[in-house]
This record gives sequence, C-alpha cells and structure tokens, in this order.
Amino acid sequence: MKGHCEKANETSDKKLCSQLQVVFHMAKNDIACHQYVGLTDLLRAVKAPDFVSCEGIYRHSDSVDDMEKALEDVVVKQLDDKLKGSDFIGLIIDETVNITVDKKLIIYVKLEIKGRVETCFLGNYDVHSGTAWCIFDKVVEVLRERNVELSRVIGLGSDGASVMMGKRAGVGALLKKESAFSIQVHCGAHRAALAALDAAKAVDQVGAYKRTIASVYSFYKHSASRTNRLHQLTAALSNEDMTSLKQPCAVRWLSLHRAVEGIKRNWPALVIELNEEAVGGNAQAQGILGQIQPYCFIALTHALADVLR
Repeated sequence: MKGHCEKANETSDKKLCSQLQVVFHMAKNDIACHQYVGLTDLLRAVKAPDFVSCEGIYRHSDSVDDMEKALEDVVVKQLDDKLKGSDFIGLIIDETVNITVDKKLIIYVKLEIKGRVETCFLGNYDVHSGTAWCIFDKVVEVLRERNVELSRVIGLGSDGASVMMGKRAGVGALLKKESAFSIQVHCGAHRAALAALDAAKAVDQVGAYKRTIASVYSFYKHSASRTNRLHQLTAALSNEDMTSLKQPCAVRWLSLHRAVEGIKRNWPALVIELNEEAVGGNAQAQGILGQIQPYCFIALTHALADVLR
C-alpha cells in the first residue's frame, strides 16, 4: 500500500511540474491566462504523457493564478539570493508612462556573481511624479524591501536627463550622499543616438530626406488600395514579400533605419505605383515622385542604409 501511495504522489508531482511548465511558457510569451485550458486540451489531444488523463489537471482560473504566484516566489527568491551574494550593486533606472499615462519607474540591477557581472530585472514600479526626490524615494523603498543597504550601491546608469544626473539635486547626487563611492553613467547607446541626432541636424539633406520618407509613409498608411497595389508590384518585381513602410521617429535612430530599409527595398515598386497615381492626376503622388526619383535621394538612401545598419 505504501508503494502505491508513493507512486501516486510521484505521478501527481510530475503532472504538476508539467502544468507549471505550461504556465511558465505562457508567462514568457505573454499568453493570456484564459488560454491555459486550451493549451492543456491541445496537449491531451496530441497525447502528451502527463496530459492523457484529466485526473490531476487543474483547469480553474484560480489554479493558474496560484501557479503563477508559485513561479513568481521562486524567481523572487533566486533574485534575493543573488542580491545577498553580491558585495556591490549597480542600478539602471528609467522613467516612462504606460498606456494609461501612469508614471512608471523601471529598475534593473547589475550584480557580481562568482566573478562575472549579471544584469537582473528588479521591477516596474508606480511613481506619482517624475521629480528626482520622488524617484530616489522609490529606489530607496524598493532596495530596503529587498534588504539592500544603500552603501552597497556604487553605480547608477540612466538616460542622462537632468532629473537623473543633475549635479546638485539629481537622483545620482542624492544617491551619492548615501553612498560616497557611487558613480553615474550616461547610457552609451542613448548618448550615441543623441550624438547622431545632433550630427544629422547639421546636414540639411538628412532633414529633407526624413520629411520625404514620412510623406511616403503617410501616403500609403491611409489607403488600403494603394498599399495592396504596392504589395502586388513588389511581388511581381522581386518574388519577395513587401518590406513594410515605417514612419521615421524623431529621436530613435533604429526606427529611421527601418524606414530607410523600407524605402530601399520597395523603391522600384514605389516609383511605378506613384507614377500610376500621378498619371491619374494625384498631385500628392506627383510631388512625392519628384522627391524620390533624383539620384541624390537614391544615393542617400543606400548611404544611410549602410551607416544605420
């Protein structure tokens, strides 16, 4: 009897581990909780060993919440152990707003784990304002909840905004009062993007180029029929799917690269489609066509595609 009970418990634990793996997969891939039952049904349909029988399979929504909480507890415990084992800690923080325009503060920590540096996500927290004191107070609160002394914080990485790096009242300055050896680092990628943006402002052709590709994006964004014709022309000319047109962003150069690639790959189809529109009397198409046909536009497109890659 004892052997049967042990075997039953082992089978039950194995089934529970399999269900936890399903929930973990859902969390990693942003799959909604209500999809859990459908996924377990699929696993049973393909005769996955631990899902052949309905016995021991949790299907209530509360069960999914409980499994997510159990996984969260494990992740938090692992992170707490890493925080405890690292003699010194670096912070990477940034403020943003979510879709409901609530102010948020995202925090990462850089830790020294057995001689190597590891970056870990700490959390995304609500803050009632974007002032330096408010951000600093939230950082202190979060670290104290994790039993991390401020004296162990020796670095702060940020986007370089004055609220973060102000010499007298920035978050870094406030942190330095609590940890004398802390240093501030302006994000290298962000600084490079700002430098590229400022350099581009000195070249009039780049500004005109961005306005042109923004016009192309707007011209096709608001017309499904034009976009469909562009798809058909691209397929006929190259036997490849059309690269979607992107709107250039004013700050992020990654978005400009995607916009340039869209123009570069679709240029032959764009010229043909815009020419058809222009022949039909579309004044906007005539204007855009006159901007993208000159050699200087084509050369700049290929040059930027190489530079921004």
